[in-house]
Amino acid sequence: MLNQYRKWTAWLQNYAESWHTKEPKYRKRVFLLSYTLLFLVMAGIVFWPFFKEGKTFIWVGGASDGWAQHYTALVYYGRWLRDAAEQIFAEHNFSIPTFSFSIGYGSDLFTTLHYYVIGDPLDLLSAFVPSNLTQYLYGALILLRLYLAGLAFSAFCFYRKKTKPAGVMAGAFVYVFCGFALYAAVRHPYFTNPMIYLPLLLLGAEKYLQEKKQWLFIVMVFVSAVSNFYFFYMLVLLTVLYVLFRLFMIYDKRQLRQAVITVLQMIGYAIVGVMLSAVILLPVLYLFFGDPRTGSGYVAPIVYSRNYYKKFLSSFVSFDTPGYWNYMGYSAVALLSVVLLFLQKKKHTYLKAGFLLLTVFLMVPLAGQIFNGFSYVTNRWVWGYSMLVAYIVVTVWDSLLTLTRKQLVGFVAVIGLCVGVFLVIGVSTTVNFAFSIIIMLLILLALMMWKDEKSYEKKPVMEAVLLLLVLAGIGGNAWLGYSDAGKNYVSQFKDSSEVAASMENTDSNAIRDLGDEDELYRYSGTTLFPNSTLLSGMSSTQYFWSLSNGAIVDYFKTMSALEPSTYCYRELDGRTALHALAGVRYYITKNIKSQERFVPYGYEEMEQENPDYRVFENAYALPLGYTYDSYLLWEDIEGLDAAGRQEALLQGVLLEEAPEGYAHTETAPSAEAVDYTITCDEGVTMEDNTFTVTQTGAVATLEFTGLPQCETYLDILGLTFQGEPDTADLQICGMTAEEVRVVKKLTYYTERYSWYSDRHDFLVNLCYSEDARTTIAITFSEQGTYCFEKMAVICQPMESYETAVAALQEDVLEGVDLHNDNSSYSTSRVTGRITLEESKMLCLSIPYSTGWKAYVDGEEQPLLQANVMYMALKLDAGAHTIELVYETPGLKVGLIISCLGAVAAGGLYLLHRGRKKKQMVL
Repeated sequence: MLNQYRKWTAWLQNYAESWHTKEPKYRKRVFLLSYTLLFLVMAGIVFWPFFKEGKTFIWVGGASDGWAQHYTALVYYGRWLRDAAEQIFAEHNFSIPTFSFSIGYGSDLFTTLHYYVIGDPLDLLSAFVPSNLTQYLYGALILLRLYLAGLAFSAFCFYRKKTKPAGVMAGAFVYVFCGFALYAAVRHPYFTNPMIYLPLLLLGAEKYLQEKKQWLFIVMVFVSAVSNFYFFYMLVLLTVLYVLFRLFMIYDKRQLRQAVITVLQMIGYAIVGVMLSAVILLPVLYLFFGDPRTGSGYVAPIVYSRNYYKKFLSSFVSFDTPGYWNYMGYSAVALLSVVLLFLQKKKHTYLKAGFLLLTVFLMVPLAGQIFNGFSYVTNRWVWGYSMLVAYIVVTVWDSLLTLTRKQLVGFVAVIGLCVGVFLVIGVSTTVNFAFSIIIMLLILLALMMWKDEKSYEKKPVMEAVLLLLVLAGIGGNAWLGYSDAGKNYVSQFKDSSEVAASMENTDSNAIRDLGDEDELYRYSGTTLFPNSTLLSGMSSTQYFWSLSNGAIVDYFKTMSALEPSTYCYRELDGRTALHALAGVRYYITKNIKSQERFVPYGYEEMEQENPDYRVFENAYALPLGYTYDSYLLWEDIEGLDAAGRQEALLQGVLLEEAPEGYAHTETAPSAEAVDYTITCDEGVTMEDNTFTVTQTGAVATLEFTGLPQCETYLDILGLTFQGEPDTADLQICGMTAEEVRVVKKLTYYTERYSWYSDRHDFLVNLCYSEDARTTIAITFSEQGTYCFEKMAVICQPMESYETAVAALQEDVLEGVDLHNDNSSYSTSRVTGRITLEESKMLCLSIPYSTGWKAYVDGEEQPLLQANVMYMALKLDAGAHTIELVYETPGLKVGLIISCLGAVAAGGLYLLHRGRKKKQMVL
């Protein structure tokens, strides 16, 4: 055993001595091979809980973003790319469809899916993988992103003259398997893309600062901008900070003019990179600045909670977070490296300043809000902090191996502090924190054992042991985070064996199997799974993507819909009138008897083969295009409650301006507000339109004499909540005299909530009932005060509904063709025909967008925004052919700018080449 040890140490020593004598290309190849092999080993160790439990990397916990968004988008993107390739190469048609009616009510797939797949170079591989194998590509891409992040970091370190391979390797793995990566890579795969781009962006900046070589910088600006606009913004901020620090290091006061010139030149090159990306970036920004999540009125806290600061140190070295997406979770060596950095006097001044600055950013909510585009507070930029921490590990690597006595004392003090935090504070991740303390003790013990006069000879052995302890820290953090021995994060992921079945047995496929595909229609329901329509080609009232059409959310606000979110909405609360206006033909529920209570008026159950669902058909369904003979203006409905507004939209089309030649509608609401009395149980009192709740689960009961054969609503105007939580739920239960119950949940977001939507008016539909409802019970989920301006119980008879729908059905758009006969169900064109005996307004239940143009009998006609979220055309009497053509807003202009960027890049290349030739001649 001793002989083997001696042989091993001798080999390490010879390898270390010969490293610097080898050719650079040889060293790069050896490092690449070593890194690759070690990455594969570490990936197997880190993700072993997934392999052991038969799990995929598809997250299904919480809001199920992984399954509903990321995985679904990747499967769809592969189909869309294959369709586009066939259209270009087989049909020689470059007009690629960019709209899909399978994204909610209908949405631009180019801008909606950019946030997830479109623009990411790695996701182009989905074009070569069939849908049934995409789960393997999905997992492979997650590993590939992490692998590339380590390579990019290593390239940056070597360029910055960090030539110790073991140190660079250690820093690379601290970076690749930091807490952010362990948490986010398998939850939101594209969140790890900036971990690849940041080192390469900074490397590009370095190449220009040191060698005046601009091409890597331009290319990385382009790739970063085209890949994801959200993280591109963060990358810009971090790169600007880095360049400013480097300028202070490179130039002194006498070289201010040169520094300014350098900055201006880099800005110019960055603009070229952004111009190249404009074909994707500009349309996305066009949608983003109209997104309702932008400028919602969210109020950021001045400081974080006490618990945030309390957990900061422990989360630095464990799979934990103090909150706000601050996942650090570094191997224990990172903390010791940071300490050693500050123990070294008169060295690495700017590195210390950078670490202090970014740490302060993590401590101040305002910084988190700025890095998140001045939206809500989140530290999703912490991967940039992680790169800095990993770079510190590389920087002090040699110093770790040659510690002074004073530095050893400092290490002991830090470990003692960690032990004190562990014993006194009592954080939730005590096991993980204790493990990291043990790793730090082992590192300290190893460094002390080799601290003698012969330490130089044993340095390779020390490096190997230290690297193993770095990797042990990573493996331990991952195990205690993923496995059931710790946080059991792996339990939130999809079983590999369930992927195929889950893709097939969806509500959208149950609707598709009805075989009714003659025209566009929508379906709704109580338990719609997010985004399943994207892969089935169906259209529903459900939507769950990060960017959304502002007109839709404005509609929800106008109608006081029970949808507090601006980017995730489901079923229009089953309101019969809103269903009709949206062209909903089917309502689907789980195969549970009680679910039929939620079915809107006028639906009858159908026979269908899927035993897991029940499907109901709307006897009064409106098609894609229906007609009005009169109009309304905003002042006509402004004074109405939400029930009156929805009924008014059945009587006349709501427009922004009065059209010539059409009658103005006089609204005649039939809904009736009924008197009620309120009884408060223990734990809740009411005074002056304010419920004061002192007990969670307290109930206030409204008793009234309702009307039979009505939809019954609870209308709450001006709702606000003051209490400790930033959200509050009101469970609202409506009952008849026979105690037939319907329960709805109203979720209220305060201005402190990250996704605050500035919603205060809610019309809660307690559903249609033949018998009159007599009681509404409100259960409060949180202690606090619930204030409102007005609360009413409204009964909506349905006789007028049937009459109004019949009038809208008199003249409809027929022969509708969506022109989406491809595997991705994408389109850029809708056609149909209509015959009118008199002038009417054709309302199209397509979300309003400036991307649509309308042609009537071949001539372009203006499309009007109608009923807040839809579109309308003025038509004269007679037979007409209708054609709608879609083009992604900003796409054409973006393409022109990208072409100009390509010309600018070409000009720079020729200029650079000319200068190089001139220098060679001289």
